[in-house]
Amino acid sequence: MKILLVSPMVSKVWKPYAILPFGLCSLKAAVENTTEHEARVLDASGMTLQEVRREIARYKPNVVGVTTFTESRHNALDIARLGHEFGATTILGGAHASNTSQQILSNYTFVDAVCKGEGERAFSAWLSNFTREPSFPVIQDLDELPFPDFSDLDLGRYVNLGFLSRGEPLMVIEASRGCPYGCTFCSSIRSKVRYKSVDRVIKELELLKEKYNSKLILFLDDIFTMDKARTQELCRRMLGLGIVWIAQTRVDCVDKETFVAMWEAGCRIVGFGVESASQEVLGPMGKRQSKEEVINAFALCREVGFETVFNLIVGCPGETKETLEETRQLVRECKPTRLGANELRAYPGTKIWELGVNGGLFTDDILLSKQERIYYEGVMSFSQMYKELIRFRLLLARLRGMKGWIELLKVGLRVIRSGPSRVLKGVFG
Repeated sequence: MKILLVSPMVSKVWKPYAILPFGLCSLKAAVENTTEHEARVLDASGMTLQEVRREIARYKPNVVGVTTFTESRHNALDIARLGHEFGATTILGGAHASNTSQQILSNYTFVDAVCKGEGERAFSAWLSNFTREPSFPVIQDLDELPFPDFSDLDLGRYVNLGFLSRGEPLMVIEASRGCPYGCTFCSSIRSKVRYKSVDRVIKELELLKEKYNSKLILFLDDIFTMDKARTQELCRRMLGLGIVWIAQTRVDCVDKETFVAMWEAGCRIVGFGVESASQEVLGPMGKRQSKEEVINAFALCREVGFETVFNLIVGCPGETKETLEETRQLVRECKPTRLGANELRAYPGTKIWELGVNGGLFTDDILLSKQERIYYEGVMSFSQMYKELIRFRLLLARLRGMKGWIELLKVGLRVIRSGPSRVLKGVFG
Protein backbone atom coordinates (compact mmCIF):
# COMPACT_ATOMS: atom_id res chain seq x y z
CA MET A 1 0.00 0.00 0.00
CA LYS A 2 1.23 3.50 -0.87
CA ILE A 3 0.82 6.32 1.64
CA LEU A 4 1.19 10.03 0.91
CA LEU A 5 1.87 12.20 3.98
CA VAL A 6 1.21 15.87 3.25
CA SER A 7 2.10 19.10 5.02
CA PRO A 8 -0.28 21.80 3.68
CA MET A 9 0.18 25.54 3.36
CA VAL A 10 -0.34 26.92 6.86
CA SER A 11 -1.83 30.32 6.04
CA LYS A 12 -1.47 33.16 3.59
CA VAL A 13 0.98 35.07 5.78
CA TRP A 14 3.33 32.14 6.46
CA LYS A 15 6.39 31.84 4.27
CA PRO A 16 6.46 28.43 2.53
CA TYR A 17 9.20 25.98 3.48
CA ALA A 18 9.93 27.97 6.65
CA ILE A 19 10.62 24.79 8.58
CA LEU A 20 10.72 21.21 7.35
CA PRO A 21 7.87 18.85 8.39
CA PHE A 22 9.82 16.89 10.99
CA GLY A 23 6.75 15.07 12.33
CA LEU A 24 5.83 13.63 8.94
CA CYS A 25 9.43 12.55 8.33
CA SER A 26 9.33 10.71 11.66
CA LEU A 27 5.96 9.20 10.72
CA LYS A 28 7.27 8.01 7.34
CA ALA A 29 10.19 6.27 9.04
CA ALA A 30 7.89 4.62 11.58
CA VAL A 31 5.51 3.35 8.88
CA GLU A 32 8.25 1.89 6.73
CA ASN A 33 10.04 0.33 9.72
CA THR A 34 6.99 -1.29 11.33
CA THR A 35 4.78 -2.18 8.35
CA GLU A 36 5.12 -3.45 4.80
CA HIS A 37 3.78 -0.20 3.37
CA GLU A 38 5.54 2.51 1.37
CA ALA A 39 5.27 6.15 2.48
CA ARG A 40 6.18 9.45 0.88
CA VAL A 41 6.33 12.93 2.44
CA LEU A 42 5.06 15.88 0.40
CA ASP A 43 5.67 19.40 1.70
CA ALA A 44 2.88 21.35 0.00
CA SER A 45 3.44 24.56 1.97
CA GLY A 46 4.53 26.32 -1.22
CA MET A 47 2.28 24.50 -3.70
CA THR A 48 -1.02 25.36 -5.34
CA LEU A 49 -3.91 22.94 -5.08
CA GLN A 50 -3.47 22.05 -8.75
CA GLU A 51 0.16 21.16 -8.12
CA VAL A 52 -0.89 18.94 -5.22
CA ARG A 53 -3.51 17.33 -7.47
CA ARG A 54 -0.80 16.47 -10.00
CA GLU A 55 1.38 14.94 -7.27
CA ILE A 56 -1.50 12.77 -6.06
CA ALA A 57 -2.28 11.71 -9.63
CA ARG A 58 1.38 10.86 -10.22
CA TYR A 59 1.93 8.91 -6.98
CA LYS A 60 -1.49 7.17 -6.89
CA PRO A 61 -1.59 6.69 -3.09
CA ASN A 62 -3.95 4.31 -1.34
CA VAL A 63 -3.91 6.57 1.72
CA VAL A 64 -3.54 10.34 1.99
CA GLY A 65 -2.63 11.63 5.47
CA VAL A 66 -2.53 15.37 6.14
CA THR A 67 -1.15 17.16 9.18
CA THR A 68 -3.40 19.93 10.44
CA PHE A 69 -3.04 23.21 12.34
CA THR A 70 -5.96 25.51 13.08
CA GLU A 71 -4.74 28.09 10.56
CA SER A 72 -4.16 25.40 7.93
CA ARG A 73 -7.36 23.41 8.50
CA HIS A 74 -9.08 24.34 5.23
CA ASN A 75 -5.93 23.84 3.18
CA ALA A 76 -5.62 20.41 4.82
CA LEU A 77 -9.27 19.63 4.08
CA ASP A 78 -8.84 20.65 0.43
CA ILE A 79 -5.99 18.14 0.12
CA ALA A 80 -8.04 15.42 1.85
CA ARG A 81 -10.88 16.13 -0.59
CA LEU A 82 -8.46 15.65 -3.49
CA GLY A 83 -7.29 12.36 -2.04
CA HIS A 84 -10.89 11.21 -1.72
CA GLU A 85 -11.58 12.16 -5.35
CA PHE A 86 -8.70 9.90 -6.40
CA GLY A 87 -10.12 7.02 -4.38
CA ALA A 88 -7.66 7.17 -1.49
CA THR A 89 -8.56 6.64 2.16
CA THR A 90 -8.02 9.95 3.95
CA ILE A 91 -6.86 10.68 7.49
CA LEU A 92 -6.02 13.94 9.28
CA GLY A 93 -3.59 14.32 12.17
CA GLY A 94 -1.96 17.03 14.23
CA ALA A 95 -3.03 19.16 17.19
CA HIS A 96 -6.05 20.74 15.52
CA ALA A 97 -7.49 17.48 14.23
CA SER A 98 -6.87 15.78 17.58
CA ASN A 99 -8.89 18.44 19.39
CA THR A 100 -11.74 18.66 16.84
CA SER A 101 -12.07 15.07 15.61
CA GLN A 102 -15.85 14.81 16.07
CA GLN A 103 -16.53 18.07 14.26
CA ILE A 104 -14.31 17.05 11.35
CA LEU A 105 -15.80 13.58 10.99
CA SER A 106 -19.36 14.92 11.27
CA ASN A 107 -18.99 17.70 8.70
CA TYR A 108 -16.53 16.42 6.10
CA THR A 109 -17.58 13.08 4.67
CA PHE A 110 -14.43 12.87 2.54
CA VAL A 111 -12.34 12.50 5.73
CA ASP A 112 -12.30 8.84 6.74
CA ALA A 113 -10.42 9.09 10.03
CA VAL A 114 -8.60 11.38 12.47
CA CYS A 115 -5.36 10.27 14.12
CA LYS A 116 -5.20 11.60 17.68
CA GLY A 117 -2.02 12.34 19.59
CA GLU A 118 1.50 11.25 18.64
CA GLY A 119 1.25 9.57 15.28
CA GLU A 120 4.10 7.10 14.95
CA ARG A 121 2.34 4.34 16.86
CA ALA A 122 -1.31 5.32 16.31
CA PHE A 123 -1.00 5.70 12.53
CA SER A 124 0.87 2.43 12.06
CA ALA A 125 -1.77 0.62 14.14
CA TRP A 126 -4.56 2.32 12.15
CA LEU A 127 -3.17 0.90 8.92
CA SER A 128 -4.12 -2.55 10.25
CA ASN A 129 -7.73 -1.84 11.28
CA PHE A 130 -8.83 1.57 9.88
CA THR A 131 -10.80 2.77 12.91
CA ARG A 132 -12.34 6.24 12.75
CA GLU A 133 -10.36 7.82 15.60
CA PRO A 134 -7.13 5.91 16.14
CA SER A 135 -5.11 6.92 19.19
CA PHE A 136 -2.19 5.54 21.14
CA PRO A 137 -0.71 6.40 24.56
CA VAL A 138 2.20 8.83 24.42
CA ILE A 139 5.40 7.10 23.44
CA GLN A 140 7.49 6.57 26.57
CA ASP A 141 10.74 5.30 25.05
CA LEU A 142 11.62 7.73 22.26
CA ASP A 143 14.75 5.73 21.44
CA GLU A 144 12.45 3.06 19.99
CA LEU A 145 11.55 5.43 17.15
CA PRO A 146 13.58 5.12 13.94
CA PHE A 147 15.57 8.09 12.74
CA PRO A 148 13.37 10.55 10.77
CA ASP A 149 13.53 10.01 7.00
CA PHE A 150 14.14 13.27 5.10
CA SER A 151 14.74 11.60 1.73
CA ASP A 152 11.61 12.99 0.03
CA LEU A 153 12.44 16.63 0.77
CA ASP A 154 14.51 19.18 -1.08
CA LEU A 155 16.50 20.25 1.98
CA GLY A 156 17.95 23.26 0.19
CA ARG A 157 14.53 24.93 0.49
CA TYR A 158 14.69 25.16 4.26
CA VAL A 159 16.86 28.12 5.17
CA ASN A 160 17.16 30.19 8.30
CA LEU A 161 15.08 33.37 8.14
CA GLY A 162 16.27 34.63 11.52
CA PHE A 163 18.96 37.03 12.61
CA LEU A 164 21.79 34.48 12.93
CA SER A 165 23.37 32.88 9.85
CA ARG A 166 20.54 34.21 7.70
CA GLY A 167 20.13 32.11 4.55
CA GLU A 168 21.99 29.11 6.01
CA PRO A 169 20.24 25.75 5.51
CA LEU A 170 18.32 24.93 8.68
CA MET A 171 17.76 21.39 9.94
CA VAL A 172 15.69 20.35 12.95
CA ILE A 173 15.95 17.72 15.66
CA GLU A 174 14.10 16.77 18.83
CA ALA A 175 15.84 15.65 22.01
CA SER A 176 12.65 15.41 24.05
CA ARG A 177 8.86 15.57 23.83
CA GLY A 178 6.22 16.88 26.14
CA CYS A 179 5.49 19.80 28.46
CA PRO A 180 4.09 19.41 31.98
CA TYR A 181 2.77 22.97 32.18
CA GLY A 182 -0.80 24.00 31.45
CA CYS A 183 -0.65 27.40 29.75
CA THR A 184 -4.20 28.41 28.86
CA PHE A 185 -3.32 29.51 25.31
CA CYS A 186 -1.32 26.46 24.22
CA SER A 187 -2.84 23.64 22.15
CA SER A 188 0.12 21.28 22.50
CA ILE A 189 -0.58 17.94 24.14
CA ARG A 190 0.23 18.25 27.83
CA SER A 191 2.33 15.33 29.01
CA LYS A 192 5.29 14.30 31.09
CA VAL A 193 8.56 15.23 29.40
CA ARG A 194 10.16 12.23 27.76
CA TYR A 195 13.79 12.25 26.62
CA LYS A 196 15.77 10.57 23.92
CA SER A 197 18.96 9.18 25.38
CA VAL A 198 22.05 11.35 25.00
CA ASP A 199 23.59 8.60 22.82
CA ARG A 200 20.58 8.68 20.50
CA VAL A 201 20.63 12.49 20.17
CA ILE A 202 24.35 12.48 19.39
CA LYS A 203 23.85 9.82 16.71
CA GLU A 204 21.11 11.91 15.08
CA LEU A 205 23.30 15.02 15.18
CA GLU A 206 26.22 13.11 13.65
CA LEU A 207 23.91 11.87 10.89
CA LEU A 208 22.71 15.40 10.15
CA LYS A 209 26.31 16.58 9.99
CA GLU A 210 27.72 13.72 7.92
CA LYS A 211 24.83 12.93 5.57
CA TYR A 212 23.32 16.40 5.09
CA ASN A 213 26.30 18.63 5.97
CA SER A 214 24.10 20.43 8.51
CA LYS A 215 25.79 23.32 10.27
CA LEU A 216 22.74 25.10 11.70
CA ILE A 217 20.19 23.11 13.72
CA LEU A 218 16.99 24.00 15.56
CA PHE A 219 16.01 21.90 18.57
CA LEU A 220 12.22 21.47 18.62
CA ASP A 221 12.00 20.69 22.34
CA ASP A 222 9.41 22.74 24.21
CA ILE A 223 11.76 23.16 27.19
CA PHE A 224 15.33 22.31 26.22
CA THR A 225 16.78 22.77 29.73
CA MET A 226 14.02 21.06 31.71
CA ASP A 227 16.60 18.62 33.09
CA LYS A 228 19.70 20.79 33.53
CA ALA A 229 22.05 17.93 34.42
CA ARG A 230 21.04 16.01 31.30
CA THR A 231 21.39 19.17 29.20
CA GLN A 232 24.93 19.66 30.44
CA GLU A 233 25.81 16.04 29.67
CA LEU A 234 24.38 16.37 26.16
CA CYS A 235 26.34 19.57 25.60
CA ARG A 236 29.58 17.94 26.72
CA ARG A 237 28.99 15.19 24.16
CA MET A 238 28.29 17.78 21.46
CA LEU A 239 31.71 19.41 21.82
CA GLY A 240 33.64 19.13 18.58
CA LEU A 241 30.62 18.54 16.34
CA GLY A 242 31.08 21.99 14.82
CA ILE A 243 27.41 22.93 14.61
CA VAL A 244 25.56 26.11 15.53
CA TRP A 245 22.19 25.56 17.12
CA ILE A 246 19.08 27.22 18.51
CA ALA A 247 16.89 26.19 21.45
CA GLN A 248 13.98 27.44 23.50
CA THR A 249 13.29 27.03 27.20
CA ARG A 250 11.68 28.60 30.27
CA VAL A 251 13.18 31.35 32.40
CA ASP A 252 12.75 29.23 35.54
CA CYS A 253 14.68 26.27 34.08
CA VAL A 254 18.09 27.89 33.54
CA ASP A 255 21.34 28.65 35.34
CA LYS A 256 24.76 29.94 34.33
CA GLU A 257 26.45 26.53 34.36
CA THR A 258 23.92 25.16 31.88
CA PHE A 259 24.15 28.23 29.67
CA VAL A 260 27.96 28.04 29.57
CA ALA A 261 27.77 24.38 28.58
CA MET A 262 25.28 25.25 25.82
CA TRP A 263 27.48 28.06 24.48
CA GLU A 264 30.58 25.86 24.41
CA ALA A 265 28.58 23.21 22.50
CA GLY A 266 27.58 25.71 19.79
CA CYS A 267 24.26 27.19 20.94
CA ARG A 268 23.97 30.82 19.89
CA ILE A 269 20.26 31.67 20.23
CA VAL A 270 17.93 31.01 23.16
CA GLY A 271 14.21 31.78 23.02
CA PHE A 272 11.87 32.26 25.96
CA GLY A 273 8.10 32.33 26.24
CA VAL A 274 7.83 35.38 28.51
CA GLU A 275 4.32 36.42 27.35
CA SER A 276 3.87 39.24 29.91
CA ALA A 277 5.54 41.01 32.83
CA SER A 278 2.42 41.23 34.95
CA GLN A 279 1.26 38.61 37.42
CA GLU A 280 -2.29 39.86 36.75
CA VAL A 281 -1.88 38.41 33.26
CA LEU A 282 0.48 35.51 33.94
CA GLY A 283 -1.77 34.08 36.66
CA PRO A 284 -4.86 33.58 34.46
CA MET A 285 -2.52 32.31 31.71
CA GLY A 286 -1.29 29.51 33.93
CA LYS A 287 2.22 30.83 33.33
CA ARG A 288 4.14 30.22 36.54
CA GLN A 289 7.16 32.51 36.49
CA SER A 290 8.27 35.78 38.07
CA LYS A 291 9.58 39.02 36.62
CA GLU A 292 12.81 38.47 38.56
CA GLU A 293 13.31 35.09 36.87
CA VAL A 294 12.85 36.71 33.45
CA ILE A 295 15.35 39.48 34.17
CA ASN A 296 17.88 36.96 35.55
CA ALA A 297 17.56 34.63 32.54
CA PHE A 298 18.16 37.43 30.02
CA ALA A 299 21.03 38.84 32.09
CA LEU A 300 22.69 35.40 32.06
CA CYS A 301 22.20 35.19 28.30
CA ARG A 302 23.90 38.56 27.78
CA GLU A 303 26.74 37.53 30.11
CA VAL A 304 27.36 34.28 28.25
CA GLY A 305 26.90 35.84 24.80
CA PHE A 306 23.61 34.44 23.47
CA GLU A 307 21.28 36.27 21.16
CA THR A 308 17.79 36.09 22.62
CA VAL A 309 14.13 35.94 21.62
CA PHE A 310 11.55 37.50 23.94
CA ASN A 311 8.18 35.96 23.01
CA LEU A 312 5.11 37.83 24.20
CA ILE A 313 1.34 37.72 23.74
CA VAL A 314 -0.92 40.76 23.80
CA GLY A 315 -4.58 40.73 24.84
CA CYS A 316 -4.73 37.98 27.47
CA PRO A 317 -7.30 38.04 30.30
CA GLY A 318 -6.19 40.66 32.83
CA GLU A 319 -4.46 42.82 30.19
CA THR A 320 -4.68 46.59 30.74
CA LYS A 321 -2.74 49.70 29.71
CA GLU A 322 -0.79 49.29 32.94
CA THR A 323 0.14 45.63 32.32
CA LEU A 324 1.23 46.47 28.78
CA GLU A 325 3.50 49.20 30.14
CA GLU A 326 4.91 46.71 32.65
CA THR A 327 5.80 44.40 29.77
CA ARG A 328 7.36 47.24 27.78
CA GLN A 329 9.49 48.10 30.79
CA LEU A 330 10.52 44.46 31.08
CA VAL A 331 11.60 44.48 27.42
CA ARG A 332 13.74 47.54 28.18
CA GLU A 333 15.38 45.75 31.10
CA CYS A 334 15.93 42.46 29.22
CA LYS A 335 17.28 44.02 26.00
CA PRO A 336 16.43 41.01 23.78
CA THR A 337 17.79 40.62 20.28
CA ARG A 338 14.34 39.94 18.88
CA LEU A 339 10.68 39.99 19.86
CA GLY A 340 8.26 37.25 18.94
CA ALA A 341 5.07 39.26 19.42
CA ASN A 342 1.58 37.94 18.75
CA GLU A 343 -2.05 38.77 19.33
CA LEU A 344 -3.81 36.24 21.55
CA ARG A 345 -5.20 33.51 19.33
CA ALA A 346 -7.80 30.97 20.35
CA TYR A 347 -7.13 27.31 19.63
CA PRO A 348 -9.55 24.41 20.15
CA GLY A 349 -8.75 22.35 23.21
CA THR A 350 -7.38 25.31 25.22
CA LYS A 351 -8.87 27.19 28.15
CA ILE A 352 -8.77 30.37 26.06
CA TRP A 353 -11.02 28.62 23.54
CA GLU A 354 -13.42 27.70 26.33
CA LEU A 355 -13.43 31.32 27.55
CA GLY A 356 -14.26 32.52 24.06
CA VAL A 357 -17.12 30.04 23.64
CA ASN A 358 -18.52 30.56 27.14
CA GLY A 359 -18.21 34.33 26.76
CA GLY A 360 -20.17 34.34 23.51
CA LEU A 361 -17.25 35.59 21.41
CA PHE A 362 -17.56 32.68 18.99
CA THR A 363 -18.87 29.12 18.80
CA ASP A 364 -17.19 25.91 17.71
CA ASP A 365 -18.84 26.48 14.34
CA ILE A 366 -16.40 29.29 13.61
CA LEU A 367 -14.02 26.51 12.64
CA LEU A 368 -16.33 25.71 9.73
CA SER A 369 -15.93 29.26 8.42
CA LYS A 370 -13.12 30.37 6.12
CA GLN A 371 -11.50 32.52 8.80
CA GLU A 372 -7.91 31.31 9.16
CA ARG A 373 -6.89 32.89 12.47
CA ILE A 374 -9.28 33.07 15.38
CA TYR A 375 -8.46 35.74 17.94
CA TYR A 376 -9.63 36.00 21.53
CA GLU A 377 -11.11 39.50 21.72
CA GLY A 378 -12.60 39.29 25.20
CA VAL A 379 -10.17 41.95 26.50
CA MET A 380 -8.96 43.84 23.45
CA SER A 381 -10.10 44.01 19.85
CA PHE A 382 -7.84 42.63 17.14
CA SER A 383 -7.11 46.20 16.02
CA GLN A 384 -6.08 47.22 19.55
CA MET A 385 -3.83 44.18 19.90
CA TYR A 386 -2.26 44.81 16.50
CA LYS A 387 -1.47 48.43 17.33
CA GLU A 388 0.12 47.38 20.63
CA LEU A 389 2.33 44.90 18.77
CA ILE A 390 3.50 47.73 16.52
CA ARG A 391 4.42 49.71 19.64
CA PHE A 392 6.45 46.75 20.93
CA ARG A 393 8.28 46.40 17.62
CA LEU A 394 9.07 50.11 17.57
CA LEU A 395 10.40 49.82 21.10
CA LEU A 396 12.76 47.01 20.16
CA ALA A 397 13.97 48.95 17.12
CA ARG A 398 14.82 51.93 19.35
CA LEU A 399 16.63 49.69 21.81
CA ARG A 400 18.74 48.03 19.11
CA GLY A 401 19.58 51.16 17.14
CA MET A 402 20.33 51.01 13.42
CA LYS A 403 20.24 47.19 13.32
CA GLY A 404 16.83 47.27 14.94
CA TRP A 405 15.39 49.77 12.47
CA ILE A 406 16.72 47.82 9.48
CA GLU A 407 15.25 44.59 10.86
CA LEU A 408 11.91 46.31 11.53
CA LEU A 409 11.80 47.59 7.94
CA LYS A 410 12.43 44.09 6.59
CA VAL A 411 9.74 42.59 8.81
CA GLY A 412 7.27 45.32 7.82
CA LEU A 413 7.83 44.79 4.11
CA ARG A 414 7.43 41.03 4.52
CA VAL A 415 4.17 41.42 6.44
CA ILE A 416 2.74 43.87 3.92
CA ARG A 417 3.59 41.61 0.99
CA SER A 418 2.18 38.48 2.61
CA GLY A 419 -0.94 39.80 4.31
CA PRO A 420 -2.01 43.35 3.34
CA SER A 421 -5.62 42.75 4.42
CA ARG A 422 -4.46 41.83 7.92
CA VAL A 423 -2.42 45.04 8.10
CA LEU A 424 -5.42 47.14 7.07
CA LYS A 425 -7.67 45.38 9.57
CA GLY A 426 -5.11 45.85 12.31
CA VAL A 427 -4.57 49.55 11.64
CA PHE A 428 -8.13 50.64 10.81
CA GLY A 429 -10.18 47.96 12.59
